Amino acid sequence: MTEPTAYDALVAELLADVLKLHDEVKSLKDFLPAQVNAAERRLAGVIALLEKAGDAYREELKAYTQNQGDVVRTQMEKDAHEARLRFRQEYDSLVKEVLARIETTTKSTVAAAIADPVKQITRNQRHSIRNTIALCLASGLTAGMVVYGAITLTHDLKQEAEADMGRSVVAVWDKLDKKARSIIDAERKM
Repeated sequence: MTEPTAYDALVAELLADVLKLHDEVKSLKDFLPAQVNAAERRLAGVIALLEKAGDAYREELKAYTQNQGDVVRTQMEKDAHEARLRFRQEYDSLVKEVLARIETTTKSTVAAAIADPVKQITRNQRHSIRNTIALCLASGLTAGMVVYGAITLTHDLKQEAEADMGRSVVAVWDKLDKKARSIIDAERKM
């Protein structure tokens, strides 16, 4: 036989390593299922944790979205209120400006169309007013004199004396006796 060469030694060593590797692969068949099962259990636990985390994240996202919706709604209501106030202020300002223009136009129209003609009419009527006042005074004096004359002519002094007598009788009526009262009543009825 021949002496082993370095090549043969190398091949023998390589075959030993392959045999060792083969034994280790064989041992993996027993070891690997247990490791796979453990990895699956750990992986299932991780999946469950991830699902819980996902649920929690969805709840937080829902709460955040709802809160942001409330914030946006509140801001929109505030903006709408401010817009209404601004509109009302601008509307009031515009109305005041329009009313001021109308007032200015009205004043100038009144001055031109009414005041000036009225002044002219007033000047023209001053003269006729004086004449009317004088006529009224003369008519009043004449009427007063006519009434005075009528009263003087129709006034009866005897009638006034009888009225005084009647007032005197009324004043003492309760003090008169029955006979005097019946005489006065009989006279009155005639």
